[in-house]
Amino acid sequence: ASTELAEERETLDAAVRYARRRKIGPFAADAPDPRRREKAVAAMVRAGHPFAIARIIADLPPGADFDIEALRTANPY
Repeated sequence: ASTELAEERETLDAAVRYARRRKIGPFAADAPDPRRREKAVAAMVRAGHPFAIARIIADLPPGADFDIEALRTANPY
């Protein structure tokens, strides 16, 4: 169970790092239009991040404060 939790946390951490580098979701300068949002989600999925996590992160508004643990509990995978 502890190994599974560590893997889940690493998956989320990696997705957040990717979003920060690509300026997605809370790291974006402004709210994306629906097409840009879908492209951001697709880019995250192509990079190996689970769709559910990519969608949750991309849906966060720019500048939003978020807690990685809250993302973990909201994640349906």
